[in-house]
Amino acid sequence: MPVPLLPDDCIVNILEQLEYDKSTLYRCLFVNRFWCIYAVRLLWHRPFSSSHRDKHYMIIKTYLLFFNESEQKSLIPFNITVDYQIQQSPPLFPYAKYLEEFSDLDFGLSIEVFLSNSDGQSNWSDRRVDAILISLWRMLMRHCVKIKSMKIRPSLFLYGFDGPDIESIMHTKSAFDHLREFDFYVDEYYDGTFSRTIDLIQKLPSLCSGIKKMSICLEEDPAYEIEFEEEARWIAEIIEAQHNIVDFKFSASKNMRTVSIVSSALVKNVNRLTSLSFIGISFNGISLNLLSNLQCLERLVFSICSGLTQTHVHSFPQTLKLQELRLDRNEWVNEVDVGLIQKCKSLSKIVINNLTTEKIAAARNSTNINDVTVEMKSVNFLDEFFKWIRQYKMLVKLHIKNSYFEGGGQFITKLGEILPPSLVYLGLVCEVIEPKELSKFFRECNAPLETLIIALDPLGFEHLSVIESFVTTSYTLRLLSLSNRSDSEIWGPRELAVIERIKQHGVEMFDYVSYNYCLAGCFL
Repeated sequence: MPVPLLPDDCIVNILEQLEYDKSTLYRCLFVNRFWCIYAVRLLWHRPFSSSHRDKHYMIIKTYLLFFNESEQKSLIPFNITVDYQIQQSPPLFPYAKYLEEFSDLDFGLSIEVFLSNSDGQSNWSDRRVDAILISLWRMLMRHCVKIKSMKIRPSLFLYGFDGPDIESIMHTKSAFDHLREFDFYVDEYYDGTFSRTIDLIQKLPSLCSGIKKMSICLEEDPAYEIEFEEEARWIAEIIEAQHNIVDFKFSASKNMRTVSIVSSALVKNVNRLTSLSFIGISFNGISLNLLSNLQCLERLVFSICSGLTQTHVHSFPQTLKLQELRLDRNEWVNEVDVGLIQKCKSLSKIVINNLTTEKIAAARNSTNINDVTVEMKSVNFLDEFFKWIRQYKMLVKLHIKNSYFEGGGQFITKLGEILPPSLVYLGLVCEVIEPKELSKFFRECNAPLETLIIALDPLGFEHLSVIESFVTTSYTLRLLSLSNRSDSEIWGPRELAVIERIKQHGVEMFDYVSYNYCLAGCFL
């Protein structure tokens, strides 16, 4: 009996689910014409994320084939020509039409590699890069029909590249109707020379009103008179022109006026926000009355911030409906964190830096947490910590850093006894754990761990042997991460032999470079 054919819309849905599975998506190119057409669209709507960076120059090479006569002539003074033989074979698909993500950095760096491969000479200041960029922007503006994501980073330190000119933008105004993600980054290396980018930013409020996700980084340093008030006003106009921002991230601003300008612009969208992140922001002297309308917020992040007070905390609704709360390395009193945690009754994920008894007591109000990341600096409240973790019968993920106090061995052995059978991810960053203590932990642990992160100092052959014993008896572990013992050391022959045997049990391994990297990875 023949297998019935799937409707076209079902096939499209299947292919869309494979968007991030590039190897499978490439295989779909060879099924039939219909599958090929839709697979090509998915591969080329975010082409730089679909291929390795070393191959990005090939994307530029393909786009050059879509240059019209005028755009090709503009490159002649720079001795750049499109390969005549390739030009005689037109592309099989309108690849430029499929582009949905603009990134000045991706395009600029890829052009550098393209030029370097052509003549072995190119760097970020090469005038040919900007020449190709200008023509490339114009070509893309002629072809693009849906621009869904835009990343603008006019930073000389990040090899900043200028954006498209306004004339070419006006050719494709309708494409910006589909813009849903906007990422803007400037730092101390920005000097206002990116004239086309500035024109684009100033024009954007009139081009789009449907942005849902915004990430704004204004890396200021008032101590060195690096401030971006004017740029903040441009961003504020973009924010105020949007009707449905649900995810907003604001980073690195230390200037009170800049923070006030950007945060005040959120008033129109604040009751729609589901995710709000502040990274490296100073709240000194800032009124955050708009926080009282955060009725739909599900995710809240404060990381490396300063200046938040209990008055700010009182501005939040009495009860927050958060699913996720992250409080990481902020410079304010313990009571501020406690006040925020107390307002949350329905958390499923929590990240707490510098855990205290008061924070534990506040967190116990959320009874359905399944993902916990904490940093512990004291052994004085271990009993409270264990009671808290034992409370969560459906805990799936636990990441702990406790390298700043003695008693790591006592801590680790007790931890093995209280881990719930639902736990599949465990991260441990500890100062000193003896092999016998680690062995006891594994004997007591009944959790079916699939991912295990262990960062110890030192971590040697005996530790690896204990881990190998656990791997051979647990049958559940799939990913194991280890810290390097130091930058100057490498694994010896005995350690490498153990690691190889662990891999033979189907465990994928990688090493942490340092404890600081580990901490940043779990808290950001």
